[in-house]
Amino acid sequence: MRLPRSLRARLVTGALVWTVLAGVLGSWALSNAFRTTAQDAFDSRLTSLVAILIGLTEINANGEVTIARSIGDPQFERIYSGWYWLVKSGETTPLRSRSLWDIELNIPSLAVSATPTLWSTEDSLGRELRVAGQTVSLPGAARPLTFVVTGDLDAFRQESQRFDLILWLSLAGLGLGLILAILIQVSFGLRPLNRLAHETEAVRTGASKQLTPTGTRELDMLVDEVNSLIEHNRQVIERSRASASDLAHALKTPLAIMQSSQEDSAPSSEQRDQIATMERIITRHLARAATAGPGRHTPVALAPIVSDLARGLTRVYAERKLTFGSDLSAELSYPADREDLEEIVGNLLENAFKWARSRIQVNASRHPQHFLLAVEDDGPGIDSDDASRAIERGARLDEQTPGTGLGLSIVKDIAAIYRGELRLSKSEIGGLKAEVMLPIKPLS
Repeated sequence: MRLPRSLRARLVTGALVWTVLAGVLGSWALSNAFRTTAQDAFDSRLTSLVAILIGLTEINANGEVTIARSIGDPQFERIYSGWYWLVKSGETTPLRSRSLWDIELNIPSLAVSATPTLWSTEDSLGRELRVAGQTVSLPGAARPLTFVVTGDLDAFRQESQRFDLILWLSLAGLGLGLILAILIQVSFGLRPLNRLAHETEAVRTGASKQLTPTGTRELDMLVDEVNSLIEHNRQVIERSRASASDLAHALKTPLAIMQSSQEDSAPSSEQRDQIATMERIITRHLARAATAGPGRHTPVALAPIVSDLARGLTRVYAERKLTFGSDLSAELSYPADREDLEEIVGNLLENAFKWARSRIQVNASRHPQHFLLAVEDDGPGIDSDDASRAIERGARLDEQTPGTGLGLSIVKDIAAIYRGELRLSKSEIGGLKAEVMLPIKPLS
């Protein structure tokens, strides 16, 4: 049997199974106990009636068997009621109840005993009877007399069926009540977990910095450990980013000195390549150190970022008279660190402005599962073979164009941190089309 994955479903299913099992076993035990007790009470009543019948029977002076008075139970007066009594003397029946009327009962021969004998039989009408019979010797009687009292077993069965019906209805009501109570208890018991899940989501989206205690001892231990883990991760990330930033800045100073010394001497080609490589590595690690990545972020509007960066690049490349176009709506946003989005947009726009002949176009759209940003230009573009090489670390398809060759690879790295991707393809306006696709829920 495969257990449900939901904790609530597991608790409810387990409680439901035990409730049904307990109800079935309990009803069976109670029903059997009632039947046994009722059967004993029924037999006890018959034996008592036999004793009463014996006590009311007399032998007169002529040796005739008589009864002093009626037993007193009206069922013995109702014809064919199933409640009969009779007194047998050998093969004759000197006394019988009115209810027996013309029915003859087959009574076996019983030995004289101090206690009645019990058995079941049927009358000529097919009614099942419970019989109590006892043979005793009375003073003045020529032979032992057999005293018989019968009871209707149909009445006993109907009583048992009524009890079973009431029992099943009661247990069913009790079971439904227990199931409802279990549902309420499970909902109440799991409420702190639901609250914890919402608070965890709030921490992830940046609405909260840590989890708050739930008021339950077991979960508060978990809350404390998770808060400690959140704080530890925050400190580790901050130290790592600070260390990477410090290292990169520390290397930039001697690198700047080495670059300035080139003006006073004629460095070799190998020296220039090594210095350029060091510059690319430092730029790359500075960008990665500044990347916050997915986590506790509120939605950031994209249009202002694109507008500000495009305005600055238009001034830088003013002599080329490039046309910039964008159809971004003011409501379009993505939950990320603002500096990360600026880094992505800035590198894509800088690459487009660098290679465009006359036109740059920016489009963005939000879909149910992902966010898509596209930057296109009408420059020379790249073929499919060079597309993958263009986003490698430090790759430069044109060594004559200024730059470190890290722009697209940095965009690729930041997109990967957000579990997204960078795709390069042929633009409809003639040049390169760079598309960044980011998931709507980066951590899900």
